[in-house]
Amino acid sequence: MPDLHAAARQKRDLRAIYYDGGFWALMVGIGESYLAPFALAAGVGQVAAGLTSTFPMLIGATLQLAAPTALRLIHSHRRWVVLSAGLQASAFLPLIAGALAGGIPLWGLYAAVAVYFGMGMATGPAWTTWVSRIVPVELRTRFFSLRQRLTQVALLIGFIAGGTALEIASQCGVHLAAFAGLFAIAALSRGVSAGLLASQSDVPIPLAAQRRVGWGELARRLRGGSDARLLLYMFAAQGASQFSGPFFTPYMLKQLELPYWQYAVLMASLYLAKVLVLTPLGRMAQRFGTITLLRIAGFGMIPAGALWTLSDSVEYLVVLQLFSGVTWAAYELATFLLFFESIRDEERTSVLTSYNLLHALAIAGGSLLGGLMLATLGKDKAAYHTVFVMSSLLRVATVFLLLRVRRPGAK
Repeated sequence: MPDLHAAARQKRDLRAIYYDGGFWALMVGIGESYLAPFALAAGVGQVAAGLTSTFPMLIGATLQLAAPTALRLIHSHRRWVVLSAGLQASAFLPLIAGALAGGIPLWGLYAAVAVYFGMGMATGPAWTTWVSRIVPVELRTRFFSLRQRLTQVALLIGFIAGGTALEIASQCGVHLAAFAGLFAIAALSRGVSAGLLASQSDVPIPLAAQRRVGWGELARRLRGGSDARLLLYMFAAQGASQFSGPFFTPYMLKQLELPYWQYAVLMASLYLAKVLVLTPLGRMAQRFGTITLLRIAGFGMIPAGALWTLSDSVEYLVVLQLFSGVTWAAYELATFLLFFESIRDEERTSVLTSYNLLHALAIAGGSLLGGLMLATLGKDKAAYHTVFVMSSLLRVATVFLLLRVRRPGAK
């Protein structure tokens, strides 16, 4: 009987983890994905709008450094994750108010987005440590590849719904107010996600057994530690990608002057590709290993930025987005699985908290440098193309770090 109860509880937990990913992704698709378009609609400049999803992330990453201390005070990974998810949902409230009021000051926009990213990153390390105790090792690759597919479907639905709503609202002259509806749905989705998180088992994880890895030790591991090498490559890859990444939205909406529905089609193509390839990518990871999958993704990401300069045709850009979706799906699945393989269970919360800060530094640093180049060159079409090509060149420089990533125990 106890075994039957344990099996039933595990089934409920896995279902809750699965659907939590879907509602979280819906929030991202209909809310986070439209932060930069909202900034543009509110009258923020092209560079500042591009930085909406990057610079505030650095502030948020600083806020999430308090997560390990908070965990020790709360004595529960589940309570901390649920609290952080609820606070992340509340970050949409000032954005809703700004959309209804017809505008929002840049500092208010950045502050709300900083809380959004800070609380989102605060959930990550604790959630990963907590879930690693719930999902059996033998089920992880298949379960998380299926969960990743659900998140991409939800992202796709959220993005298409958001783009359709904005296109209709823009034709009626009320597109700024329409953002309030999008952000309200995003907040509600995260609220449902928080409820699903609260329904999962609060697996006891002795905090005394949780080991803190300092920056000095992390730096020493770069010589041979699989976890530090992985984090270093991800830091470099994100920095190179974010040199151009935040500026594709202002490029599409301002330089190419695409209507919202075409912008939504292009972004949806990225998510659609991820949905279609996640299952075969999961099989590839099982057969050939996550390191092989990561290397395929790393090499595939290199030309993506420069390819944007070859044509303005929407049909061409759709194909390019499909290609990018495949490479990013491989990267995200490989790095997610490597977090479990490369980072020790008792160190996972500490190491991933440090990673969040490094990740935010890479994103903010890359985007600020890209934004500086864009502003210096004049923010015209040629300036955007220069930034896109430079991003690809920077990605080439990450190959050496990519080849140094190894599975735990490998030399």
